[in-house]
Amino acid sequence: DLVEGKDFTSSYLNNISVGTGTAILNGTGRYAGEVCIDFEIKKKEAEPRISVPEKLTIRVDESIEIPVSIIPEDAVVDILIISSDEEIVSVNSDRYVITGHEPGTAILSVHYNEKIKYCTVTVTQSSVQSEVLPEDMQIIWQSYRNTKQ
Repeated sequence: DLVEGKDFTSSYLNNISVGTGTAILNGTGRYAGEVCIDFEIKKKEAEPRISVPEKLTIRVDESIEIPVSIIPEDAVVDILIISSDEEIVSVNSDRYVITGHEPGTAILSVHYNEKIKYCTVTVTQSSVQSEVLPEDMQIIWQSYRNTKQ
């Protein structure tokens, strides 16, 4: 095996910025000659990341699309979303849609590129439920003024 410093020396040209760099190897001792090797220096691609809300509130029987942002937008990222309690919140990972099933709280774990982000989802009871009055019943609102002083 050749040993650097004993059998050869090395130096480099243009090896700091993006572009073509050159490694120069010179034989020493029992070895002679020079070898130049060009190599390409490429810009490192930014690692994609995602953004999800820390908290969401939905109602029973409501479905919403989770606002997932991928940065940069053209990055290819496989995302898997898992609910800690499918009886409270279920997930359609194909479209990033969640549905509330019963009041409570569940944690969504959003998996991507061997990383995980979390979103707490609170499911509340549906909005005010209207009741149908019997046909012979009426509600009459009247305002009264207090005349006592």
